[in-house]
Amino acid sequence: MDKPKCPPIDDALISYLDAQFPELSAQRGETIDDLMFKGGSTSVVRHLKAKREEQHNEDNLASSNFLQPLT
Repeated sequence: MDKPKCPPIDDALISYLDAQFPELSAQRGETIDDLMFKGGSTSVVRHLKAKREEQHNEDNLASSNFLQPLT
């Protein structure tokens, strides 16, 4: 079965998630569960940032190809 295509990712969503789940160092007294949750949240935000960057690159490539003269 093929992976589903990633829907368009909005920059505002990335900003919101980045603020909600910032990359933080471990704090004294945190449980392993806390650390795993933070790590998982951060991983999801990183993934979405990477996908958004891919989408930006695809958009830029498509628009630059659109403007190229046919040869």
